Amino acid sequence: MFVHAAVTLRDDLAEDRGDTTTLLQFVASAATTVLCVAGTAGLRHGRRWALRLLHSAALITVFFVDVIEFAVQEFGALINVVIGAAALSVFSQRLRQIARREPLTDTV
Repeated sequence: MFVHAAVTLRDDLAEDRGDTTTLLQFVASAATTVLCVAGTAGLRHGRRWALRLLHSAALITVFFVDVIEFAVQEFGALINVVIGAAALSVFSQRLRQIARREPLTDTV
């Protein structure tokens, strides 16, 4: 998503096809990418904060990027909403499982 936003940013701004939504999607996609990279690195060491970062990335995707995408493309973006909601559900469930087994000693 971030790569697509970065590649099409200049074209979208040049054609004046909704520059505000393009910039919002680019910023949100960049934030999501940073959170996913950091979360993936943390998962290699089994850290709980890594799942929190991935959970946050899924939240940003579902409630920010996909909402804008849905407003622009209407039902064409519905599959992205479903995938994001599924990822959010998986990360939330995994965080609940870990919270039941471990005390809250993990710091960010």
